[in-house]
Amino acid sequence: MSDYNNIMKLIKESLVSMSDGTDAEYGSRNHVNDLQSMIAKLILVKNSLRKGPNRLKHRKEMHRIQDAIGALRYLSRVAEREGIKSGILKEGGLKAPHLTAHVKIDPETVKLTADVYKTVIDMWNKHMELAGMKPVRIVDTVGSSYYHTVDDPGSEYGDIDVSVSFPVGISSGAPPDEIRQAENQTKKDYVESLIGFLNQSVEIEKHVNTAATLRGSDKNPDSALLLILRLPNGDHIQADTIVTYPLYIKSDESDAEWMPWRWIPEQGKKGYTIGNLYTALGAYFNMSIGDRGVLAKTRDGEIVPFRQRKGTSLILVSKNIRTFLRDIAEEFAGSGFIENDLLTKYPGVDPKNITIANLATGIKGLALTLEDNDIISSSTDMLDEILELYTVGLKRNIDKKLNLGIDTEKYKGLEKLNDNVSNIVKEIFKISGER
Repeated sequence: MSDYNNIMKLIKESLVSMSDGTDAEYGSRNHVNDLQSMIAKLILVKNSLRKGPNRLKHRKEMHRIQDAIGALRYLSRVAEREGIKSGILKEGGLKAPHLTAHVKIDPETVKLTADVYKTVIDMWNKHMELAGMKPVRIVDTVGSSYYHTVDDPGSEYGDIDVSVSFPVGISSGAPPDEIRQAENQTKKDYVESLIGFLNQSVEIEKHVNTAATLRGSDKNPDSALLLILRLPNGDHIQADTIVTYPLYIKSDESDAEWMPWRWIPEQGKKGYTIGNLYTALGAYFNMSIGDRGVLAKTRDGEIVPFRQRKGTSLILVSKNIRTFLRDIAEEFAGSGFIENDLLTKYPGVDPKNITIANLATGIKGLALTLEDNDIISSSTDMLDEILELYTVGLKRNIDKKLNLGIDTEKYKGLEKLNDNVSNIVKEIFKISGER
């Protein structure tokens, strides 16, 4: 496809998204991610114009594309500021920095937080039992603090995330659209219950600073899931609730193995470093690879941008972290496809050995498999685009922190981390012909 056609395709997709309506609320994380994904694709087009015998003829076009990139970056910053202002986005991860910013989040702090968090959930479950609601279940601590029981005592984490399963009253065999609707309604009902519990309970104040926790929940109820807890030593700590559902957790009733593993990074690395690689892969395929497995939307049998709603049907491609890359290959190539040896060896992510290198190798195996089955024309182009999306996502994460006031030394440290993980992926991707 020519560069001109690439540009026109991007413009057309953007117009379709705007006219059809999307799931991404203005200022939400999904909305900002959509803008950043478009920026990354335009950067790829601009870079392609720098190559080949006609590169000198495309200087005007490159300048115009750069202007478009600048405009989208501005729109992204404005949307992010509006999201923070309205409460849709968390600012710098901390909801009450005046209470929590000074607390060092080391393994001992995570352990204390997990104990208090469990107490709060137990009290909430008793409250819900009286109201005839089914209990929620703590799955595990996720993010980099997942490793707090095995990390060095001097380790330090950016935040504390806890995965919690909310019960859903619908059969796992129901159509994906109906399941998603039921899950969304469940979350709404249970967040409402949590807010009511925090407002009504006197005893809970011993464990939760309810005023700080509920601040802003009138405009954005989900912000109540970011609990400001009181630790036994008098400190406050923020614990973020990552909501999941039974369909995505291994249990007696489900063979799924998605959460908590999707939310756990490589040990010693920050969560966003692997999270952005999942996001980049999903953006390439117009899929969501988040907390509910691998999801895609189709219209007339064709996968369409995930944010579109009009006339679309939702499909669940995978809910198994161990095999999701192979499952994506089968979605495009059908059963009986020719499987590249790399994909056979790395069909997904091993929960016992979560590394960026292993995920990148699996993505490379997926690209080679799709090329071998004539689904894509070039595995190199696919890997280049995913790497660009990944690099843009990494930079966006740390630039946001810089805008919110982290010091220069910390920013330089994050830049070094970004270079490190980006080079890991780049080295694995670059020999794309190796089979």
